[in-house]
Amino acid sequence: MLAQLSSSYITSDVFNNQYGAFIKRGDLNIGLVSDISDRGCGRRLMELRFGRIGFLEEEALSFAVDIMNGRSDLLPNISLGMVVFDGCSDMGSTLARMVYFLEDNQGSGWTSEFQQKNWPPSMDDFPPMNFPVKGMTGIWSSTTAVHVAGFLGAFGIPLISNYATSDQLSDPLRFTHFMRMVMPDRFSLNALTQIASFMNWTYVSLVYSDGEFGESGAKYLERILPQQNPKICLAYSRRVPSDADHSEYLEVIGELVKLRARVVFMWCEPKQQVGFEMALNKSGLAGHFLFLGGDNFVMDGKFAPAYVSVDHLKEKIPGFGEHIKQLRPWENKDNPWLPWVWSETFGCSWLPSSNNSCYDHPQLSLSEFQLWHITPHTRLYQSIIVYAKAFHEMILDRCPEQFVQPDRQVLQNCVQTSMVIDYLLNVSFPGLSHQIHFDSKGDIYGQYFIKHSVGEGRMRDILVGKWDRYTGDLSLNLSLLNFDALRGKDFFEPEFEDMYIPVSVCSRSCPRRHQSVRQDLECCWECYECRNNERLVGNGTLCEACPQHFWPSKEDDSQCERIAPTYLMASDLTSIGLVLLASVGACLAVALAGLFYWRRNHRLVRATSRELSSVIILGALLTFANAFLFVMKPSKLVCVVRMLGFHLTINMLFSPLTVKTLRIYRIFYMGKRSAQKPKFISTPSQLVFTGIILLLQIGMVIISNSISTISPGLLQQVKTKPFVELRCEQALPAFLLPICFNVALILLCAVLGYLTQKLPENFNESWYIFVSVSTTLFAWSVFLPTYFSVFYAYQQAALLSFCLLLNAFITVGCLFLPRAYAIICINETDMHLASNATESSRVGPSMRASTLVTAT
Repeated sequence: MLAQLSSSYITSDVFNNQYGAFIKRGDLNIGLVSDISDRGCGRRLMELRFGRIGFLEEEALSFAVDIMNGRSDLLPNISLGMVVFDGCSDMGSTLARMVYFLEDNQGSGWTSEFQQKNWPPSMDDFPPMNFPVKGMTGIWSSTTAVHVAGFLGAFGIPLISNYATSDQLSDPLRFTHFMRMVMPDRFSLNALTQIASFMNWTYVSLVYSDGEFGESGAKYLERILPQQNPKICLAYSRRVPSDADHSEYLEVIGELVKLRARVVFMWCEPKQQVGFEMALNKSGLAGHFLFLGGDNFVMDGKFAPAYVSVDHLKEKIPGFGEHIKQLRPWENKDNPWLPWVWSETFGCSWLPSSNNSCYDHPQLSLSEFQLWHITPHTRLYQSIIVYAKAFHEMILDRCPEQFVQPDRQVLQNCVQTSMVIDYLLNVSFPGLSHQIHFDSKGDIYGQYFIKHSVGEGRMRDILVGKWDRYTGDLSLNLSLLNFDALRGKDFFEPEFEDMYIPVSVCSRSCPRRHQSVRQDLECCWECYECRNNERLVGNGTLCEACPQHFWPSKEDDSQCERIAPTYLMASDLTSIGLVLLASVGACLAVALAGLFYWRRNHRLVRATSRELSSVIILGALLTFANAFLFVMKPSKLVCVVRMLGFHLTINMLFSPLTVKTLRIYRIFYMGKRSAQKPKFISTPSQLVFTGIILLLQIGMVIISNSISTISPGLLQQVKTKPFVELRCEQALPAFLLPICFNVALILLCAVLGYLTQKLPENFNESWYIFVSVSTTLFAWSVFLPTYFSVFYAYQQAALLSFCLLLNAFITVGCLFLPRAYAIICINETDMHLASNATESSRVGPSMRASTLVTAT
């Protein structure tokens, strides 16, 4: 029998392979046109070569059909069938075979008495009948798929391609019945763009080929880059024609070298990629660029080290290897191409007289197909599951009784070819490695493996991650990435010390507190430092001044923090000095008050108007006490009390002193002209005058506060310094009004003191009053300009406090300390008094221990 088989097969040297077919009859049939012979149809038998990929493809279909027919959960009592034609690796021949799958009024090969009694069939017993199918699978080339899908779609026949990746096939208006088990090219660009974004490669170039593949990919990449990551921009984009010569490749490489974009999207056909390899080798720039490629990336790692590319999943079909081992040409007669594949695989002959007879090779194995066994025929296997599930759901909806009592004619009418696509799009099931389901365009939600070239000397590809279209998630095993082959040619210093990652950016990230001013491209900018008081806004693209009394945060450059206010605190050295002076002064005032009260009947105490002196000492004591308010934290109460104390205590010092001086002046001025006693010189009158002056000052304070209420407030003198002061704020006119009244009072007292300085020696207290007031005026002449010229508010507060203390110390020192000395150190009986009131005296105090004594 084998001899007859061999003889009939070999001697048919006029047999034309275009009529060969692999047929398994079923209730619902699926068609396939595979590129089995790879030298074109129409050749003589001995000139044919049979492609191993095409052979595995049609055997994968046969295996899948047998598996589906063996399942009880899918299509019970209904069988799947198949018919395979050879497309001869030619698009024209493939399109011609499509006619065989259409309905034909002359009859159908499925219903005729057609039998393949002579294997393979001859031209006479293989009539030009059609074999109508419910769906098609296969088609390797995207270009062929475009024509086939358009043709089959016109007749409502669905096509599930397992290999065509062209983006134009995703147009549901043009290709209404097209689906695919492989993701279109654009999603590989999504994955590569996400990889670039993950690795922070924001300045990239693009080299693409002419034609639909390259140009549509370039347009898509330019569209999705700003969507995936607005910071990524194209530095350079160049189309390479299919007939480009070596000089043009060198020109493109020269343009790429001028840029700082080290990462290059390589979106070219394999032919152009080989041209780039040669140009890189000749220019000595191998390893200068990091290439990102799609599933058709073929550049050698020697010229493109450490490249990153995407590839489709390559799962193994469970049990397919055992199926191949069980094939025998003399047993599996339904496959007309098996003997030739057997002969080419083992290099044997079917002639009985051959020394290397094919009968001596009992079985095939996938390992004998070398790399062909990892081709993606798994997708074809799973496409048959998709068909089976779609047919099952369609029959459940339209004719479920066919699962019990199938009628082939009824079943054919039930499963209408034009309606199958609707059920195919809704299929979803767990695949061999991921969930199988489709979008509305018929594109599968699949996954990509991420490949990376590593090694020293001889490069090898390893899998470093995957990208899932359904979730959009990218997972990379960073520990497997190795870019050391690219070291030494960086435009910028690498950012990570523990792992070398090439840098492909137009501009480095700006340092802290620097704004980035965009250039023409989104990823290119210049860095300019912000001012001290400015924060970053607009995602670091603009410097904006912080609000008043705020300062940029040390932790977050985009936030402002409130500046802690400064004031004259008790812990400051200045405050400590003021507090010590005030304490000493208060103790001195209390001591003087105690002394004068204890010796209140002393002639000297009685001679100096005890009541007015008491008011002056009380004013001094309140002045010393008020100084403590200037080292307290300003608040509404503190500010009001401090303001009242400042104006009123000065008035309490000088209003009784002025009244006293005026009294002395009136007594002696009137005494020179008349013996009549002046009016209103009694002690009650003097106290009334003092009270009136004090009330006038209170009125001034009330008026000033009505003009501008004093309250605590923040002051930042220099906007570019983080220094804010907490102070008591009041408008300048309101502050000056009570001061002017006090200054006028002091001036009046000074004039009166000057006019009364030439008095009898017994009345020379006027000299001390004149010295006290003159010293106070000098102090105020220094204080007022200094107060308004100092820069900081705490200095003004310190000056006010010191001015108060100085006034009090001068008054106490000039008026009361000499009296205290006389009271304590000189015996009252030793004091000499002049009897002649009109006696002239020297200007200034007597050298004797005489003291002014006035009649009371």
